Amino acid sequence: MKKIVFLMLLVLVVPHKTNAAETRTYDLENYKIIIEDIYLETGKGFTIEKQGVSPFLATHTIEGRDYNIKGVKNYNDLFIVYGSVHIHNVDTYYDAVFIVFNEAGELISEDITDHGDLEENEDIFFLDGVYILQTTEHTDISGDIRYKRNHFTLYDENFNIINHQIINTEINNISFVNNYLLFSYDYDDFFEFGFDSSLNIIEHDDRLDILQNEIFFEPLYLNFINDGILNGDTISNGHKIDYPGNYKFIYNKNEYNFILKSNVSGITCDSVYTDQVMITFDYGNATLNNDIYLSGSIVSKPGYYQFLLSGANGYVEECNFTITCNMDGVSNNNVYDSDIEVIFNGEGYLNNQFVNSPLHVKNDGDYILKIRGENDYLETYFFTLEEGKEDVTFINFIQKFDIVILIVVSLSTLVILKKK
Repeated sequence: MKKIVFLMLLVLVVPHKTNAAETRTYDLENYKIIIEDIYLETGKGFTIEKQGVSPFLATHTIEGRDYNIKGVKNYNDLFIVYGSVHIHNVDTYYDAVFIVFNEAGELISEDITDHGDLEENEDIFFLDGVYILQTTEHTDISGDIRYKRNHFTLYDENFNIINHQIINTEINNISFVNNYLLFSYDYDDFFEFGFDSSLNIIEHDDRLDILQNEIFFEPLYLNFINDGILNGDTISNGHKIDYPGNYKFIYNKNEYNFILKSNVSGITCDSVYTDQVMITFDYGNATLNNDIYLSGSIVSKPGYYQFLLSGANGYVEECNFTITCNMDGVSNNNVYDSDIEVIFNGEGYLNNQFVNSPLHVKNDGDYILKIRGENDYLETYFFTLEEGKEDVTFINFIQKFDIVILIVVSLSTLVILKKK
């Protein structure tokens, strides 16, 4: 005859060995979950009832199975009941189990895990989009139930196994902090190691993977446990840095100096643009010519510009650029023999009179067109309009000069011929 061993641990509720239905109540947020045992002819199941918002009542029973429920958690509108199960005529010992119900009380899945001897799911955690299940395994030595090891299993959102870790040393303190599972062998707040959301182990004496004075262009996460000092402030158990700046992190007597830059796009330093620009950046506080600048804003006025992006601990990025008025229709020091249309961007003044673009010039005369912009920016164009006269350009001048030379040479040739 197979021996059945009932695992007796410190739990939220210890099942009775009688046929009296046992009821356990769990307060979750603004509602209650009530789990009650149901005894069958050859097994024990349970009912799960949600009271409060969107109530439901569901029953889970299978002949030949004894379910012992340890607890229930609610994540992502799913209710996860966990504990242990004994399957008659199959296994001598209990196996770990968790059962998933949706918010309507419908069964989604059931997972039974046999790691060896006596297993019970102690808890389940949800962090960073995945589930981590803690399973404690015990061994039976002549009727003496002893701790053997802990199993931690990583599941995706559909409860497919991704990773698995075994911890042999008995853990007395588990904390769930900043998307870490943290473990202590003693009953104190100093953690010997922890898991991240990929079930990677982080030791208390690990060195960080940061080079001295390394420059980062994307936000970074400081993977560490216990305490560290970042730019003079104490931080604990992991920290995300997404703000540009100069950083000094002291951890385990090691000093890490590094820089986080913001991704700035839309301009190149010391460039000249003839059209509007749009500057974007990820993080930080920005100013443009000493005015607050919001990422994605349009800069269209001509001018000299100084873009400053400031961050932590005295960090400053500077980028200077110029936008011209993109003048069209007139050139400096030119003469025109007909009406002209001038198109420009910015604040225009024709012979000291304010004008808008497009500008139509019809009257003869000498003109000075000035375009003003940001930060004392100024473009100046001198031109003349003389109706009926051809535009005087350097090419025209050379061509006319060639004609004059040709006429003089021709006349000189005629005079010589006559003398002969």
